[in-house]
Amino acid sequence: PENAKGITIPVTLMSPYGRYRAAAKADTGAEVRLFSNDAGLQLGLDVERGIPKTLVTPGGTEIESFGQEMKLDSPVI
Repeated sequence: PENAKGITIPVTLMSPYGRYRAAAKADTGAEVRLFSNDAGLQLGLDVERGIPKTLVTPGGTEIESFGQEMKLDSPVI
């Protein structure tokens, strides 16, 4: 969310099937980048056919995710 702490940058996600513009939080130490299921659908991806990965938050909450390869572009970086 825009009001969350951290640096927000504009990004464009690109897949062979479409583009999706979003505001993203920069985390230079992150192994993955998380985007909503809606972003994947708008990019024309079959989200749940991606590579399954369970992520764990610092508080111990598990998040089921599905990896997809795509290009990420930002005028800031």
